[in-house]
Amino acid sequence: MTCRKSSLFETKTFGEHEMKERTVVQDLFEASYLLCRGHELKEMEVEDGRRKPTVHFIFDGTQAKDESRRFKMGQATANVCMLKVSMNHLKDLLFQRLRDSENPEKGEHRHARTRQA
Repeated sequence: MTCRKSSLFETKTFGEHEMKERTVVQDLFEASYLLCRGHELKEMEVEDGRRKPTVHFIFDGTQAKDESRRFKMGQATANVCMLKVSMNHLKDLLFQRLRDSENPEKGEHRHARTRQA
């Protein structure tokens, strides 16, 4: 399997047949835009960096790639309320993932206390 990679998009191919096209985004605003435009977040990868973690939001399909290009060119339009809800949702997912990865036992204990209250 070969993998062609750029800073914006990643395409995995097997021989001559394309298996899946993925849009990989690091910008929270761009990921929020894609989410509020109806694209499903397939995966969120968090990599430990030297100073701080790096997050990759992964969306499937060519339509997400087109929307991402539109965002980068300044041609994006979105409902502001939906953009805010999408951003808050992604932040919640991200911070929960970071908390769980830093203190897995503490995260479980904290949720247990929250359910009791």
